[in-house]
Amino acid sequence: MFFKPIRKPVYFLALIPALFVLGVISGAEPVRLGEIFADGSLSHRIVFEFRFPRVLLCFSAGAALSLIGVVYQILFRNPLAEPYVLGTASVVTLGAAAGEILFMSVIAPPLLGFGAGMILMAVLVWISSRGGPPERVLLFGMGVNFVFSSLLFLMLSMRQQSLGAGSLRWLFGQMAWPSPTDAVTTLLI
Repeated sequence: MFFKPIRKPVYFLALIPALFVLGVISGAEPVRLGEIFADGSLSHRIVFEFRFPRVLLCFSAGAALSLIGVVYQILFRNPLAEPYVLGTASVVTLGAAAGEILFMSVIAPPLLGFGAGMILMAVLVWISSRGGPPERVLLFGMGVNFVFSSLLFLMLSMRQQSLGAGSLRWLFGQMAWPSPTDAVTTLLI
């Protein structure tokens, strides 16, 4: 191994604030550390209106994804269980893309994505509760992932250029520019 793994979570927890601060002060436009807290300065606006909310939103999304991974591993009693292996990620993305393309509204993509993900989770829990080897759930989820990923890319390739572009950017990991209120709300949720 090239590095020694961190054995104590205290060391890892010390990295979180340091990486958070590094994410806020680094970027394409340099900020002056002395002007960050000077109200009205360009550095203050860059940090508190753009970078801080976005880094906070990224931190919240990462924390939510890690929590989901832990819940999956506990629920299915398998250390390999995660949203992509179980197919949930592709089903949610397909639901969100369908909501964006079919309804062209702001509220439809998250609702359809959430609903599709909940239906698949119910099916996966039902399959898991029937007994049998735990690999069966993983194999079913991988099959679902392949089928729904194929349907997603077929749907996105056949769409008009303007429709479904938000879902495609979301699929590639683009993070929105939230307001400070939205970022704090997401963290609390």
